[in-house]
Amino acid sequence: MGLFDHCSDEFYFNTALATEMPLNTERVGVMHFFEQIRRRFPEIQHFYRREGAEHVLEQERRGQEMARNVGLETKRLTTSIVSGESLDDLLLLPGFVYDRAPYDLAASLIDVESLAVTFGFDLMYRGNHNDLLAEVIGMPAGMQNFLGEPSSPGSSAGTIRGITYEPSLQFAVDEDCRTQARISFETRTGAFHVRTEEYAEEPISVYLTIRRYGSLATDQSFVGEVERLAHLGFEWCRDRLVGSVLQPLKETIAIR
Repeated sequence: MGLFDHCSDEFYFNTALATEMPLNTERVGVMHFFEQIRRRFPEIQHFYRREGAEHVLEQERRGQEMARNVGLETKRLTTSIVSGESLDDLLLLPGFVYDRAPYDLAASLIDVESLAVTFGFDLMYRGNHNDLLAEVIGMPAGMQNFLGEPSSPGSSAGTIRGITYEPSLQFAVDEDCRTQARISFETRTGAFHVRTEEYAEEPISVYLTIRRYGSLATDQSFVGEVERLAHLGFEWCRDRLVGSVLQPLKETIAIR
């Protein structure tokens, strides 16, 4: 059973290192980097280049099995994992990737714009995503007057309906505000769906991102920081996000 199968239809775990200066993207260094990953994780073997000069090493997903990929851009290194039974499972690939990055890609502790982990959750729903989200997590009282019937008698305006509702909240989780948490939502309901009232079954996405800004200290490491951020994010998911957002969304979808 996946780590968050009880509260979502799909779960994924992403990490990203953003740098100020370009990483080593010469052919020899890039090929050696990806070969090392493939030797350690032989199931991750499909290599290609996307538009925008991003190199990707990807594992083909079969059914509900775990799938993983590693992406390399000029100033960005990422990992992505779909599914996973434990936090330790999720950290195996990024642990290896960020351990190799200083040697193969010339990544430096001093050259860090940001380092982040994201816990992503998809919940499938056929209907108005914005209405569902507003019902479950609420809407600020000051905004509620914008919806419904026109406030002025005889107004030429029709019933006012929301087209997009994707709240985003950001928090500082340390004294100097260098480590931050961000909760955001992505809906797939647009003007066409609201106008026609025709809805396909599509995912509502919920994201929790824990990001730290600035250079790492000499006694820190990329691997250690990714693990710290991942454990902090997991605690936020377990103690806050699941009970306050994911489970209520799943329960409301089930009865609609």
